[in-house]
Amino acid sequence: MDTKIIAVHIGDLVIGPLAAEAFPPKNLIGMLLLWRLLSLALSKAGLLAEPAGGRGELNDCTFMASVTDTEAAAIVLKEELALIGLLDVSQIGIARDGGWRCVYPSASVRLNWLLDGERQDLVRERLLAAVAKLRANLPPSSPPDQEDSPPK
Repeated sequence: MDTKIIAVHIGDLVIGPLAAEAFPPKNLIGMLLLWRLLSLALSKAGLLAEPAGGRGELNDCTFMASVTDTEAAAIVLKEELALIGLLDVSQIGIARDGGWRCVYPSASVRLNWLLDGERQDLVRERLLAAVAKLRANLPPSSPPDQEDSPPK
């Protein structure tokens, strides 16, 4: 059986980390559920050749699987991602000639870069640092307004 590798990257590096659907940060449970959903969809379609794997948090995660037919697998993955509202922030690619070729949304997407684990770690560190800086600059919360209290 000739197997091929297909990959999905979930996350939009500009909008994704800010989207309410992708929070909370470090959402590993969401990524594991997504990984399970995509694995089962490929298995049900008879396309999964070997167990699939994934990494990252839901805001910026990757999913890879060994499949028997990459074109059919891409269709199945697109359908599943559309059903749960993540297709618009997803990129799907297939391994070709030692690199990756994006088949959704555009061949111009640089999947080698998106699928790189070091890039994911760097983006996560920068996002967490930006959130920490924002929180540090927020004014302290004030106690509830005392004017509405009855006189003593």
